[in-house]
Amino acid sequence: MLKKKGADFIQMPMYRPNKPINLYRPNYTNSRKAEGANVWSHLRVFTKALFEQIPEDYFKRNDNSTWFDTVTDYLTMLPMSELAKNPVYLDSGYAYWHLRKYYGQDERDREDKLIKELLSKPSLSKNH
Repeated sequence: MLKKKGADFIQMPMYRPNKPINLYRPNYTNSRKAEGANVWSHLRVFTKALFEQIPEDYFKRNDNSTWFDTVTDYLTMLPMSELAKNPVYLDSGYAYWHLRKYYGQDERDREDKLIKELLSKPSLSKNH
């Protein structure tokens, strides 16, 4: 039904038991400037055509020497949220229980560095 209405990017709320009071409501306006604005969060559905619009080089590090090997939620969802013509957030109750494994500080620091690199890439939105 939503696809018939033009939705090309759909998200629903997730619950993280280790952060029970956090709400992860995405904001599709200038999400890159808002450090991702929760567009990375689960549960999500998108069209194949939307994914295929992301340039292949976008999946490589800024120096083009290696592929990103982690932070794939940001890597895929941020550019698709920028490219989406009709993103939809269905706030009708939790749709995903996300219990993330514990990461040590070194891994967390590495992920933070990679996320900053992704956020520094140019927006794929035609509106920015």
